[in-house]
Amino acid sequence: MTPNDNMTDGNSIMSNCVKIAPSIIHGTPALISSSGTNTTAENLTASITDFDQLESGSVYNVTNWYLNGESITVLNMPFENIQAEQDFLENAEVGSWHFDSLGKIAPDTSIYNNKGTTGFMASMIDQFESSESWTENQMTGAVANATYKGTITSTADPFLWKDITNFDETFDIMEMRYKSYSGGASTIRLYYDDYGIGASGDCNGWSETCAQGWSVISDGNWHILEEAVTDAEWVDNDDEIDKIRVDWNGASTTGTIYIDYILFKKGPMLV
Repeated sequence: MTPNDNMTDGNSIMSNCVKIAPSIIHGTPALISSSGTNTTAENLTASITDFDQLESGSVYNVTNWYLNGESITVLNMPFENIQAEQDFLENAEVGSWHFDSLGKIAPDTSIYNNKGTTGFMASMIDQFESSESWTENQMTGAVANATYKGTITSTADPFLWKDITNFDETFDIMEMRYKSYSGGASTIRLYYDDYGIGASGDCNGWSETCAQGWSVISDGNWHILEEAVTDAEWVDNDDEIDKIRVDWNGASTTGTIYIDYILFKKGPMLV
Protein backbone atom coordinates (compact mmCIF):
# COMPACT_ATOMS: atom_id res chain seq x y z
CA MET A 1 0.00 0.00 0.00
CA THR A 2 1.34 3.45 -0.94
CA PRO A 3 -0.04 6.50 0.93
CA ASN A 4 -0.62 9.75 -1.02
CA ASP A 5 -1.60 13.26 0.17
CA ASN A 6 -2.75 14.36 -3.29
CA MET A 7 0.74 15.76 -3.89
CA THR A 8 3.40 13.11 -3.36
CA ASP A 9 3.62 9.41 -2.65
CA GLY A 10 4.78 8.20 0.74
CA ASN A 11 6.75 5.09 1.55
CA SER A 12 5.08 1.92 0.37
CA ILE A 13 4.30 -0.67 3.04
CA MET A 14 3.27 -4.30 2.79
CA SER A 15 -0.11 -5.29 4.29
CA ASN A 16 -0.55 -8.44 6.36
CA CYS A 17 -0.28 -11.67 4.44
CA VAL A 18 -3.17 -14.10 4.27
CA LYS A 19 -2.21 -17.74 3.99
CA ILE A 20 -4.56 -19.90 1.94
CA ALA A 21 -4.75 -23.45 3.27
CA PRO A 22 -3.64 -26.14 0.83
CA SER A 23 -6.27 -28.31 -0.80
CA ILE A 24 -6.64 -31.94 0.23
CA ILE A 25 -8.08 -34.72 -1.87
CA HIS A 26 -9.14 -38.05 -0.37
CA GLY A 27 -10.92 -41.18 -1.45
CA THR A 28 -14.49 -42.10 -0.60
CA PRO A 29 -14.78 -42.84 3.15
CA ALA A 30 -15.51 -46.49 3.93
CA LEU A 31 -18.22 -47.38 6.45
CA ILE A 32 -17.53 -50.78 8.01
CA SER A 33 -20.19 -52.53 10.08
CA SER A 34 -20.04 -55.63 12.26
CA SER A 35 -22.52 -57.53 10.08
CA GLY A 36 -21.71 -55.88 6.77
CA THR A 37 -25.11 -54.29 6.17
CA ASN A 38 -24.53 -50.84 7.78
CA THR A 39 -27.73 -50.77 9.82
CA THR A 40 -28.32 -48.84 13.05
CA ALA A 41 -28.27 -52.05 15.09
CA GLU A 42 -24.63 -52.74 14.18
CA ASN A 43 -21.27 -51.49 15.39
CA LEU A 44 -19.89 -48.97 12.90
CA THR A 45 -16.37 -47.87 12.03
CA ALA A 46 -15.43 -45.13 9.54
CA SER A 47 -12.17 -45.43 7.62
CA ILE A 48 -10.78 -42.54 5.55
CA THR A 49 -7.78 -43.33 3.35
CA ASP A 50 -5.98 -42.27 0.14
CA PHE A 51 -5.11 -38.71 1.20
CA ASP A 52 -3.50 -36.55 -1.47
CA GLN A 53 -2.38 -33.08 -0.36
CA LEU A 54 -1.52 -30.64 -3.12
CA GLU A 55 1.05 -28.83 -0.96
CA SER A 56 3.35 -29.93 1.83
CA GLY A 57 2.15 -30.01 5.43
CA SER A 58 0.34 -32.20 7.95
CA VAL A 59 -3.02 -33.86 7.31
CA TYR A 60 -5.50 -34.50 10.13
CA ASN A 61 -8.67 -36.56 10.06
CA VAL A 62 -11.75 -34.81 11.52
CA THR A 63 -14.89 -36.95 11.38
CA ASN A 64 -18.30 -35.78 12.56
CA TRP A 65 -20.83 -38.51 13.38
CA TYR A 66 -24.57 -37.97 13.39
CA LEU A 67 -27.38 -39.95 15.01
CA ASN A 68 -30.88 -39.11 13.77
CA GLY A 69 -29.55 -35.84 12.36
CA GLU A 70 -27.84 -34.79 15.61
CA SER A 71 -24.06 -34.56 15.96
CA ILE A 72 -22.85 -37.04 18.55
CA THR A 73 -19.12 -36.34 18.59
CA VAL A 74 -16.30 -34.75 16.67
CA LEU A 75 -13.33 -37.05 16.38
CA ASN A 76 -9.68 -36.16 16.74
CA MET A 77 -10.33 -32.62 17.90
CA PRO A 78 -8.57 -31.12 20.95
CA PHE A 79 -10.47 -31.56 24.23
CA GLU A 80 -9.12 -28.61 26.16
CA ASN A 81 -9.90 -28.57 29.89
CA ILE A 82 -11.83 -31.83 29.75
CA GLN A 83 -9.47 -34.15 31.57
CA ALA A 84 -11.81 -37.14 31.61
CA GLU A 85 -12.08 -37.11 27.84
CA GLN A 86 -8.32 -36.65 27.45
CA ASP A 87 -7.59 -39.58 29.77
CA PHE A 88 -10.19 -41.75 28.06
CA LEU A 89 -9.18 -41.04 24.50
CA GLU A 90 -5.40 -40.70 24.77
CA ASN A 91 -4.68 -44.22 23.52
CA ALA A 92 -7.00 -44.05 20.52
CA GLU A 93 -5.57 -44.17 17.03
CA VAL A 94 -6.42 -41.51 14.44
CA GLY A 95 -8.80 -42.87 11.84
CA SER A 96 -9.58 -46.07 13.75
CA TRP A 97 -12.49 -45.25 16.04
CA HIS A 98 -15.30 -47.61 16.97
CA PHE A 99 -18.90 -46.83 17.93
CA ASP A 100 -21.74 -49.03 19.09
CA SER A 101 -25.25 -48.78 17.61
CA LEU A 102 -26.07 -45.84 19.91
CA GLY A 103 -23.16 -43.79 18.66
CA LYS A 104 -21.14 -44.31 21.83
CA ILE A 105 -17.41 -44.93 21.85
CA ALA A 106 -17.06 -48.57 22.84
CA PRO A 107 -14.42 -51.28 23.19
CA ASP A 108 -14.23 -53.59 20.22
CA THR A 109 -12.40 -56.92 20.12
CA SER A 110 -13.26 -57.64 16.50
CA ILE A 111 -10.91 -57.10 13.56
CA TYR A 112 -12.22 -53.52 13.43
CA ASN A 113 -10.75 -52.73 16.85
CA ASN A 114 -10.47 -49.17 18.09
CA LYS A 115 -6.89 -49.41 19.32
CA GLY A 116 -7.22 -49.02 23.02
CA THR A 117 -10.43 -47.08 23.83
CA THR A 118 -11.41 -49.61 26.49
CA GLY A 119 -12.63 -47.21 29.18
CA PHE A 120 -16.29 -47.53 28.21
CA MET A 121 -18.33 -50.54 29.33
CA ALA A 122 -22.12 -50.46 29.28
CA SER A 123 -25.09 -52.56 30.26
CA MET A 124 -28.09 -51.77 28.08
CA ILE A 125 -31.37 -51.68 29.98
CA ASP A 126 -33.53 -51.01 26.94
CA GLN A 127 -33.13 -49.48 23.50
CA PHE A 128 -36.74 -50.23 22.56
CA GLU A 129 -35.92 -51.97 19.31
CA SER A 130 -39.17 -53.88 18.88
CA SER A 131 -41.48 -54.08 21.90
CA GLU A 132 -42.35 -52.44 25.19
CA SER A 133 -41.55 -54.43 28.35
CA TRP A 134 -42.14 -51.90 31.13
CA THR A 135 -44.96 -51.61 33.64
CA GLU A 136 -46.42 -48.11 33.92
CA ASN A 137 -48.23 -46.19 36.63
CA GLN A 138 -50.39 -43.19 35.66
CA MET A 139 -49.01 -43.40 32.15
CA THR A 140 -49.33 -45.68 29.13
CA GLY A 141 -46.42 -46.99 27.10
CA ALA A 142 -45.80 -48.09 23.52
CA VAL A 143 -42.83 -48.56 21.21
CA ALA A 144 -42.58 -47.34 17.62
CA ASN A 145 -39.54 -46.74 15.42
CA ALA A 146 -37.20 -47.98 18.19
CA THR A 147 -38.46 -45.28 20.56
CA TYR A 148 -40.49 -45.56 23.75
CA LYS A 149 -43.56 -43.33 23.85
CA GLY A 150 -44.98 -42.75 27.32
CA THR A 151 -48.24 -40.85 27.63
CA ILE A 152 -48.58 -39.42 31.14
CA THR A 153 -52.22 -39.48 32.21
CA SER A 154 -51.78 -37.97 35.69
CA THR A 155 -49.09 -35.74 37.18
CA ALA A 156 -49.55 -37.22 40.68
CA ASP A 157 -47.07 -40.11 40.44
CA PRO A 158 -46.21 -41.24 36.89
CA PHE A 159 -43.49 -43.86 36.58
CA LEU A 160 -42.36 -46.92 34.65
CA TRP A 161 -40.49 -49.92 36.02
CA LYS A 162 -38.79 -53.02 34.67
CA ASP A 163 -37.30 -56.30 35.85
CA ILE A 164 -33.54 -56.32 35.13
CA THR A 165 -32.52 -59.49 36.96
CA ASN A 166 -28.79 -59.98 37.70
CA PHE A 167 -27.74 -56.42 36.93
CA ASP A 168 -24.24 -55.58 38.22
CA GLU A 169 -24.15 -52.62 40.65
CA THR A 170 -20.67 -51.62 39.47
CA PHE A 171 -22.32 -50.07 36.40
CA ASP A 172 -22.85 -46.81 38.26
CA ILE A 173 -23.42 -44.15 35.58
CA MET A 174 -26.94 -43.82 34.21
CA GLU A 175 -27.40 -42.56 30.68
CA MET A 176 -30.76 -41.90 29.04
CA ARG A 177 -31.64 -40.13 25.80
CA TYR A 178 -35.07 -38.60 26.22
CA LYS A 179 -37.50 -35.94 25.06
CA SER A 180 -40.08 -34.38 27.36
CA TYR A 181 -42.85 -31.93 26.56
CA SER A 182 -43.11 -28.32 27.69
CA GLY A 183 -44.69 -28.32 31.14
CA GLY A 184 -43.41 -31.84 31.73
CA ALA A 185 -41.24 -33.24 34.51
CA SER A 186 -38.54 -31.12 36.13
CA THR A 187 -36.80 -34.14 37.66
CA ILE A 188 -36.62 -37.89 37.35
CA ARG A 189 -36.08 -40.22 40.29
CA LEU A 190 -34.42 -43.62 39.96
CA TYR A 191 -35.59 -46.34 42.35
CA TYR A 192 -34.03 -49.79 42.46
CA ASP A 193 -34.64 -53.14 44.14
CA ASP A 194 -32.07 -55.81 45.01
CA TYR A 195 -34.13 -57.76 47.55
CA GLY A 196 -35.04 -60.61 45.24
CA ILE A 197 -31.45 -61.64 44.46
CA GLY A 198 -29.96 -62.72 47.78
CA ALA A 199 -30.11 -62.51 51.55
CA SER A 200 -27.92 -59.40 51.57
CA GLY A 201 -30.39 -57.33 49.57
CA ASP A 202 -31.24 -54.01 51.21
CA CYS A 203 -33.84 -52.54 48.85
CA ASN A 204 -37.40 -53.76 48.57
CA GLY A 205 -40.68 -52.16 47.56
CA TRP A 206 -39.30 -48.94 46.02
CA SER A 207 -37.89 -47.57 49.27
CA GLU A 208 -36.68 -43.96 49.40
CA THR A 209 -33.54 -45.41 50.97
CA CYS A 210 -32.73 -46.84 47.56
CA ALA A 211 -33.40 -43.91 45.24
CA GLN A 212 -31.70 -40.93 43.64
CA GLY A 213 -32.96 -38.06 41.52
CA TRP A 214 -31.69 -35.63 38.90
CA SER A 215 -32.97 -32.64 36.95
CA VAL A 216 -34.29 -33.09 33.42
CA ILE A 217 -35.12 -30.62 30.65
CA SER A 218 -38.68 -30.48 29.35
CA ASP A 219 -38.71 -28.35 26.22
CA GLY A 220 -39.82 -30.70 23.44
CA ASN A 221 -36.21 -31.43 22.34
CA TRP A 222 -33.96 -34.46 22.66
CA HIS A 223 -31.47 -34.47 25.53
CA ILE A 224 -29.03 -36.95 27.05
CA LEU A 225 -29.02 -37.37 30.81
CA GLU A 226 -25.74 -38.76 32.11
CA GLU A 227 -25.41 -38.95 35.88
CA ALA A 228 -23.37 -40.96 38.37
CA VAL A 229 -25.40 -43.10 40.78
CA THR A 230 -23.89 -42.23 44.17
CA ASP A 231 -26.66 -43.58 46.39
CA ALA A 232 -25.09 -45.59 49.23
CA GLU A 233 -27.08 -48.76 48.67
CA TRP A 234 -26.12 -48.86 44.99
CA VAL A 235 -22.40 -48.24 45.39
CA ASP A 236 -21.96 -50.70 48.27
CA ASN A 237 -21.87 -53.46 45.62
CA ASP A 238 -23.19 -56.05 48.07
CA ASP A 239 -25.69 -57.56 45.67
CA GLU A 240 -27.23 -57.29 42.19
CA ILE A 241 -30.06 -55.02 41.10
CA ASP A 242 -33.17 -56.88 39.97
CA LYS A 243 -35.62 -54.03 39.25
CA ILE A 244 -35.42 -50.34 38.39
CA ARG A 245 -38.08 -47.66 38.28
CA VAL A 246 -37.99 -44.18 36.71
CA ASP A 247 -40.36 -41.55 38.09
CA TRP A 248 -41.18 -38.37 36.16
CA ASN A 249 -41.77 -35.71 38.81
CA GLY A 250 -42.78 -32.07 38.86
CA ALA A 251 -44.90 -31.88 35.70
CA SER A 252 -47.50 -29.12 35.59
CA THR A 253 -49.57 -30.85 32.93
CA THR A 254 -49.96 -34.22 31.26
CA GLY A 255 -48.28 -35.04 27.98
CA THR A 256 -45.99 -37.48 26.19
CA ILE A 257 -42.36 -38.36 26.86
CA TYR A 258 -40.04 -40.24 24.51
CA ILE A 259 -37.03 -42.40 25.40
CA ASP A 260 -34.46 -43.55 22.85
CA TYR A 261 -32.46 -45.74 25.24
CA ILE A 262 -31.57 -46.30 28.89
CA LEU A 263 -28.21 -47.78 29.85
CA PHE A 264 -25.82 -47.95 32.76
CA LYS A 265 -22.08 -47.82 32.27
CA LYS A 266 -18.78 -47.67 34.07
CA GLY A 267 -15.82 -45.65 32.99
CA PRO A 268 -15.34 -41.90 32.49
CA MET A 269 -18.33 -39.68 31.87
CA LEU A 270 -18.08 -37.95 28.48
CA VAL A 271 -20.65 -35.18 28.78
